[in-house]
Amino acid sequence: MINKYLLNIFSLLRNFFLFLGLFFSLQTNAQSNAIKDNVNQLNEQSVKTRNNNRDQSLIYAQEAFKLAEKYDYQQGKAFALRNIGIIHFFFGESDIAEKLYLQSLSIYNNIKDDEGIFSCYNNLASLFREKSEYDTAISLYTKCIDIALKNNNEEQISTIENNIGIIHYYRGFFKKALDCFETSLKIDKQRNDIEGIAYAFNNIGSVYEMLEQTQKALYYHFQSYIISKGINDLQNQGKSLNNIGKILIKRQDFDFAEIFLNRALAIRDELGDKTGLLITLINVGELYHNLKNYNKENEVYHEALKLAEELEDNRNIAILLNCIGTNVLKEGEIEKAREYYFQSLNIAKEIESYPEIAKNYQDISYSYAIENKKTDSKLYFLLYKSIYDSVLMIDSTLLESNVKANKKNQNTSSYSTIYRNITLFSFSIFIIITFFLTNKRKRKRSN
Repeated sequence: MINKYLLNIFSLLRNFFLFLGLFFSLQTNAQSNAIKDNVNQLNEQSVKTRNNNRDQSLIYAQEAFKLAEKYDYQQGKAFALRNIGIIHFFFGESDIAEKLYLQSLSIYNNIKDDEGIFSCYNNLASLFREKSEYDTAISLYTKCIDIALKNNNEEQISTIENNIGIIHYYRGFFKKALDCFETSLKIDKQRNDIEGIAYAFNNIGSVYEMLEQTQKALYYHFQSYIISKGINDLQNQGKSLNNIGKILIKRQDFDFAEIFLNRALAIRDELGDKTGLLITLINVGELYHNLKNYNKENEVYHEALKLAEELEDNRNIAILLNCIGTNVLKEGEIEKAREYYFQSLNIAKEIESYPEIAKNYQDISYSYAIENKKTDSKLYFLLYKSIYDSVLMIDSTLLESNVKANKKNQNTSSYSTIYRNITLFSFSIFIIITFFLTNKRKRKRSN
């Protein structure tokens, strides 16, 4: 009887402790899920604010990292590290960004997270791309392609098409760049990816600008700006405004060019976007060049060169050395100008940036022509022609076909031309009103 009684007690106790174990297990799981949700939300907020409030984006990512590390949530920790790295990349701190990307990649590899691995390789590739280390960037983008194709991930394929297109653009392969950007745009339209569409429009516009189709380029840049304005993407707004300003310089509309470039500078400064600031400063220097304010041009170019060296951006260092050389040449210092051209040429050769190689050959040829040194001038002109004919002329067929298409359209349909002009005019009015209202609000706040 006693034994039976004891057995019942033991059975009750066992069930009680089993219940307690199950209860605490459920409580722990619920707490763990709540923590993961919190970390994920902080990381998502970091992504959402990245293109309009970098400081806040960094705070969200840092909070996510602390929480994920405290509770050993590896996926959330890796995501946070990558988000922090992206902000440091935009701030021009590429060494810090690279270390954070590699830490994130290590975690993603350990937990076998393909999406995270893809993102880290993509971020690392873009970092090396902006440092003009194109072979390293292509190698990393190739790894991204393998992952995207394995998982049949359309979003990832679009991202890599766009990013490889940027490398083709930097190196002067404009037809290849356009093919990549249009492929990316097609995928983004199918997925209704508004942000992706805006970025593709901007990049396509940049290619058409290089092909001297400024009206078509303006159309794409304005479209990109309006979309980015609608989704509050300051990053792409700054890029669009910069590109519009650059084209307006070519069209000799200097007053409007200055407005757009100043607005681009303000946005990029607000975001702490050092690479963006550098690119816009180069265009501001070009504006001063066209206004024949050579002292101001020289001042801006040297400021930009200092920033390019800080960012280890060899492509833009080459561009700026060439620009400074041209400014020096106008002052009659031919030998000094050639020194800048040769410095630029050596860097351009090292990174295989063919537009800059060709430009320097052309300018060196001209500098010798000024001195009536016909043999040297002809030699460098032939070198310029060899680059143009063998590399850049690959895209001349695209340029010729586009020019012919434009002429045909103008002849067959004057109404379509009028419509495009009206559309561009409407976009211009939209931008002007936006600037006016923004400035008015700022004045009201200050009062």
